Amino acid sequence: MDILDDEVVELWKTLQKHKVRYIMIGGFAVSLYTSYLTTAVIELYIDDNAENRSRLGEALEALKVSTKEIIERMQFVPGWSMISLMSGFPLDMMTKVKGLEYMSFDECYQMAQTAQIEDVTVKFLHLNHLLESKRAANRPKDQIDVLALEEIKKAKEERGEM
Repeated sequence: MDILDDEVVELWKTLQKHKVRYIMIGGFAVSLYTSYLTTAVIELYIDDNAENRSRLGEALEALKVSTKEIIERMQFVPGWSMISLMSGFPLDMMTKVKGLEYMSFDECYQMAQTAQIEDVTVKFLHLNHLLESKRAANRPKDQIDVLALEEIKKAKEERGEM
């Protein structure tokens, strides 16, 4: 899957249209900072409140992958839930991010990196938060991501960008 896959871009467009508050995390966030995509899963960190859940439900209903009622009642245990997009590509929705339990969604959202992709504004987890999350997950693929992200962070610091 390419980060600019039509289905991913359509997801972002629909989320924006319905004003869903979310942050891209995991491998898609890594791909913002690196030149590779490390995942076969789209991971969203969502603002878990009734209004945002309703908007998310409307967006996923528009994409024909779920219904508003299902999303509004969905139990995020232990902090995440998964559905499939039309192609079968998994979409993980999380209400908590491992390693960032000390922060609120709003704090992460305010610090998130914003990217313009095909006329869509997409929020990606801040590099420092992504590193914390990847370190906390500590799976082999996360360890590889941490090495790449640390190099990028070091280069940004040397250029005075952080």
